[in-house]
Amino acid sequence: MNQIDLGAEALWTLLPVSAIATLVSLAVFRRFTNPAPLRRAANRIVAHLYELRLFLDEPVLVFRAQRDLFRENLRLLRIIALPSAILALPFALLFVELNAFYGHAPLVVGEPAIVTVQLSRRESLPEVQLIAPSGIEIETPAVHSHAANEVSWRVRPTRALSGGLKVLLQGQTFTKTISVGAGVRYLPNFSATWIEIGYPKARIYGFPWLAWFVLGAAVTAFAYQFYT
Repeated sequence: MNQIDLGAEALWTLLPVSAIATLVSLAVFRRFTNPAPLRRAANRIVAHLYELRLFLDEPVLVFRAQRDLFRENLRLLRIIALPSAILALPFALLFVELNAFYGHAPLVVGEPAIVTVQLSRRESLPEVQLIAPSGIEIETPAVHSHAANEVSWRVRPTRALSGGLKVLLQGQTFTKTISVGAGVRYLPNFSATWIEIGYPKARIYGFPWLAWFVLGAAVTAFAYQFYT
């Protein structure tokens, strides 16, 4: 299935999140780093990079500049280790949630998609039944893959909706939300090991959401430095 462009609706909700995350990061770095050593390390890194360009014909000087550059990078990493550790988990969780919103798009009305159930046991493939909500047609019988221990169906949405897709397996019922239609939707666990819905990949004006997130962060950081 072709990629879906989420457009302006996604962009104008993503950029404020990027700006807020950047401001929080800057506040953490200002609180937990000493600016003077950080500035000195950054200046030395730039100086050693210039050395590499100036002394290309002097192997001894190039080797010395590389050694000093490596040493300054280690010093810089030590300086930013604490704020980086503080921000690592929150940003990991943030990116998971943002990818659920902007990494994939809802199914397109009239376009087919694949629903796959990953089974936990490899000894045999039991009978599995898929029950779709009104507005979702199941076009094929269950296709069993013994090698992957999976069962798949092709489905086709006929209208925009958000409903529960049910899988009946050995007396148990498993439910996963399925979304169809335009716009930004929360689509978590699109690669879940139990039930996977083949949502199309999403773009925002032709680029992945992470590119816009980084651009928003860079603009916010520049504005922060300019106005403070």
